[in-house]
Amino acid sequence: MGLVWYIFRDRHDIPLAIITLVALSAIYILVRFYLAHKKWWLLATIPLLIAVIVVYILVRPQGITLSINGQPVSSSMVDFTEGSVRVSPAPGDDGKYAKNTTVRLTATASAGYD
Repeated sequence: MGLVWYIFRDRHDIPLAIITLVALSAIYILVRFYLAHKKWWLLATIPLLIAVIVVYILVRPQGITLSINGQPVSSSMVDFTEGSVRVSPAPGDDGKYAKNTTVRLTATASAGYD
């Protein structure tokens, strides 16, 4: 539970915390079933479960996409009819920000808008 709490509270990675909790629960259940029924294949599924989790961690998208009023941010300026929003810093080439990046938004209204 300490690992799940660390992932959830300190790393703010809710999907990974949930997957870790489910995986640890599944491993616990498999070991309990093995001890009760002495079926070796129950223990053989544990490395497979761990491999699936590791693959998920390695291939899941790492960046965060920012959108303003439903429009994804792809450069340092986002234009709307009502005005524009300056984004600093601009997202990376893939249109995503690294986790924990601080982004400053500066809105400028068009004529006739507040």
